[in-house]
Amino acid sequence: LSAQAADALINDGHDVVCGVLDNSVGVARVAEKRGAWFIGHNADLSSFAPNRQLLATRWLWGAIYATEAADLLAGTWKGGSGEEGGLAEGVVGLTGFSSAVPGVVQAEVAALRLRLATGKQSVYAGSIRDKEGKERVPGGKVLSHGEVMGMSWLVQGVR
Repeated sequence: LSAQAADALINDGHDVVCGVLDNSVGVARVAEKRGAWFIGHNADLSSFAPNRQLLATRWLWGAIYATEAADLLAGTWKGGSGEEGGLAEGVVGLTGFSSAVPGVVQAEVAALRLRLATGKQSVYAGSIRDKEGKERVPGGKVLSHGEVMGMSWLVQGVR
């Protein structure tokens, strides 16, 4: 299904696609075959889209396992607790850029990554409107992890 969805998006004129979680490989393969750009999610999938992956986010499992092991050894580990973390905690990272990504864009992404990692900027900060234009997150409010994971609406401009 992910390959069919990627095909449909490309047929509709989208030139950049991204798969999420367990469907990313199919999306990467379609992007490579069809000549669309691909952004990997949670893993480097450049082996499936060697000419079309621009960049990918990725889990840094070593940091996650180290925290879990330390908690286990300290007797404070709680299984299934739903670990949270991002750039600042060293849990999420980025792959290298494709050579197709201009240097100025790479520098802009690096600067944004630093602002996100240091808490100077948030991805989920209001004002955020849904696809009907209704304000769902007021200006100045930053959504918590739980609020982000519980979103049941599309952000304005997302199809």
